[in-house]
Amino acid sequence: METISREPTDAQDRADMGRLVAGQDAALNDLMERHGPRLFNYLLRQLNDAGDAEDAAQESFVRVFQHREKFDPQHHFAT
Repeated sequence: METISREPTDAQDRADMGRLVAGQDAALNDLMERHGPRLFNYLLRQLNDAGDAEDAAQESFVRVFQHREKFDPQHHFAT
């Protein structure tokens, strides 16, 4: 069984969060493209409603933006 490395994604996430903190709001789009589909699918399984899952995913990224300065790069963005 092959192990998939998360390091490239983690590095991209840290870079995007750094850009977001520096005022480059477009970095949020990169995070949303990378993590949005997986988050939506998870929420869809939990909520069993596509509209609610979409709303919750959007709210999650709003909170990422609102709390961008609190991100600790030693932690994985995805968690």
